[in-house]
Parts: sequence; C-alpha cells; structure tokens
Amino acid sequence: MSDVHKSTLRGWLTCRFELLYDTAFKDDFLEYGKKTKATLKCLNTADIKMCAKELEERCKSSRLKIIKTIRTPLQLALSVMHDIPGMRIIHLVRDPRSTMKSQTHRGVCPIRSGGIPGCAKRHCANVWDNTLTQNKSNYRDRILTIKYEDIAMNPIETAQKMYDFVDLEFNESVKKYVYEVTLGGDRTECKVCQLKWQIGGKHDSSMDHIDAWKKTQAPGWIAGIQNACTDVLDFYNYTMV
Repeated sequence: MSDVHKSTLRGWLTCRFELLYDTAFKDDFLEYGKKTKATLKCLNTADIKMCAKELEERCKSSRLKIIKTIRTPLQLALSVMHDIPGMRIIHLVRDPRSTMKSQTHRGVCPIRSGGIPGCAKRHCANVWDNTLTQNKSNYRDRILTIKYEDIAMNPIETAQKMYDFVDLEFNESVKKYVYEVTLGGDRTECKVCQLKWQIGGKHDSSMDHIDAWKKTQAPGWIAGIQNACTDVLDFYNYTMV
C-alpha cells in the first residue's frame, strides 16, 4: 500500500498523472481547486484519459503545485523529496483533544476499534512518529511545522510565515482574505469553509473553535486523551487540564 501512496503523491507533485488510479480524478475535493475543478466537469463529457491529459497541461503550466493530504506519514512524504528538489512540506499539528472531538462528532472512532481511547492512542502515536521523523530528517530546512491554533489565533502572522516559507508574496489582497475567513468570520469567499462538516454557515471568529472541547467534553473523556497523548501535548506545549 505504501508504494501506491508514494506513486500517487509523486504523480500529483510532478503532474505525472499516469501514476494515479482513475478514482483519483473523481475525488470531490477537486471541486475546490481553481485548476482542478474543470476535471470533474470534463468527466461528464469525456473519458478519464482525455480529462487527465487536460489536467496535466494545466498542472505543468502552474508555477506552484499544492497538495493537502490528511494523515500522510511524514516518512512517506520524505521518501519522494530527493527526486523533487523544490518540494517543501508544511506539517500541520493540532491539539489532539480538538482532533478527537472532531472525530467523535464524525463517528470515526467506533467501540469495536477501541473507541476514543484507542483512537487517541493511534492518532498520537502517528503524530509522535512524524515528530521524531522530522527531527531526524536531513530535510529539516524544507519542513515547516505549524500549529492549527496559531492559524486560528494569529492568522496573519502565521500565514505570512507559510508564504515566506514557499517564497510567495503575502500581499494585501491575500492578507484581507486570510483575516476575513478567520478572525473576521466572513467565509463567503471560501466555498469549502461553508460545508456542514467544516464551519458551515457560522460567522464566528476562528478563535471560538480552539478550546471548544473544554466546554463540551466530560473530564473523563479529556483525561483519557491526555493519558494517551502526553508526549505530543508536552512537546507542542499544549496545556494539560
């Protein structure tokens, strides 16, 4: 399976879409990319090979290729770095208590798999493994770790850091957009933000979501996650409660 993951990652980053399975071109998330959403429309009238070829042309004309992946092991991402000299990784870390609240809400931690304690143990083991991998990597200067909470509380400063990391201009237009979709609470220009499983139709500040778990989760629930995630909480300076 890791070979499939590596091939897929390499394919997206290098515009070599022959490395991808056909299902990759039917992913609903393509709808949220300015140059990828046309692929979904293309599939309504043409075959996958033709649509993939059109996407390849758009991909190759782009100066920057950005991929957001979830739960991709850092070791896997690093395995393709040697062959892609310009590749950089922004490694997003979030308070595991917030992550577990989100996963609880989405029902992805069933009792048969150990429930929340088992889910927390597996999640934090993966985060810790990524942390150790980054610290030992020869590519540390090409990896930037960002905490979700810093984006929510200090979006302008954190976005500036990410833009500087990938050598992009953080202009006033981008700064205004970043403020509006975070502290400003105006997400009319962010289509994915408006989805129910994201923030939905709410217009509150991004700061309101950081510690929501403190108000909604039972002490025993919190203690169980903290016990499973001590290393991660300590390393990333998250406060125990």
